[in-house]
Amino acid sequence: MKNVNPLVTIAIPFYNAEKFLNLAIQSVCNQTYDNWELLLIDDGSTDSSLIIANSFKNNKIKVFSDHSNKGLVYRLNQSVRLAKGEFYARMDADDIMHCSRIEVQVKYLVDNLCIDVVGTAWYSIDNFNNIVSVKIPKESPSVNTVLNDICFLHPSVMGRKEWFVNNPYDARYVRMEDWELWLRTINSSVFSNIDIPLMFYREFGIPHWKKYVKTQIGMLKLFGNRRDYSLSFTRALFCKIKTVLKIGIFTMVHLVGQTDCLVKMRDRKKSSFDRIKAMMDLQDAIK
Repeated sequence: MKNVNPLVTIAIPFYNAEKFLNLAIQSVCNQTYDNWELLLIDDGSTDSSLIIANSFKNNKIKVFSDHSNKGLVYRLNQSVRLAKGEFYARMDADDIMHCSRIEVQVKYLVDNLCIDVVGTAWYSIDNFNNIVSVKIPKESPSVNTVLNDICFLHPSVMGRKEWFVNNPYDARYVRMEDWELWLRTINSSVFSNIDIPLMFYREFGIPHWKKYVKTQIGMLKLFGNRRDYSLSFTRALFCKIKTVLKIGIFTMVHLVGQTDCLVKMRDRKKSSFDRIKAMMDLQDAIK
């Protein structure tokens, strides 16, 4: 008989995240689903992040710190090893969960035993928690989705813990560890997205250029190892050319201080949404 109320491990690795960490943790505490544990994993923060993490007096929250900086990939794999839940959920230290996120995703995984990992739609927000847009990903991602669009919003995913144990993040692909993971596993896994916005993803007002270029350089490295991902020579070459063009365009836009405008252009086909309800949901998540 399937467990309809399984334990969920929510993992938030953090590094110098004092500005928004409190809101991220509060949004977990405000979940309508209550059978969870939260792992707060410090990556050697030098600001007040660790103090903020330890300020939450809740026996469901566990704080881990070895006072060293080992990087996000190491911390992600560490969080999987530490997880006690049947399901494992991702979360970034500067984002906010919708109050019903965990409840909706748990029900989806319990009802759909064939699904390995499920993501959600999301709202893009700025540094002042203003909602800018909504993004609805494809319900059933494919290889083409991974290469040309977005498979998952990484901090929105929840999956079966054993899947993450069997498919660790690869430390060779820093800042694109999730993208590499989806591409590596998509032909042997079942992925899905829920078309309800259950995350508030902080995307605007944050310096992007260095992180973006580092990600794209990682992609060039991955396409150079195309056989590991069953990519043809032609497809890998096309992806390399497109990636180089992206770096050039983003660099030019960055130099004139218009990176937020580029993000808005990317989302110009965004779906319409009830802005008042979305803001009320956000306030409920962090109250």
